[in-house]
Amino acid sequence: TREKLRQILFRMMREAGMSDWQLKNVIPQARRFEPAELVHALTSAADVDARMKSGQGDPRLLFERWLVELCRSED
Repeated sequence: TREKLRQILFRMMREAGMSDWQLKNVIPQARRFEPAELVHALTSAADVDARMKSGQGDPRLLFERWLVELCRSED
């Protein structure tokens, strides 16, 4: 459900060190997307983060490819 997704998003952002005002801004923005879109974005971001931290490619190139793929999936 959307509420469960909101709670997961809130927890992840809190763990990432976001402040309360940032959290209050990001929740309404997240509502513009379907839950599946957010899940895809967050899981693919975690995958890219793991690859960047484990040296599985150039971090800048990995990030750029992730961003392009994410933008294409919105079409």
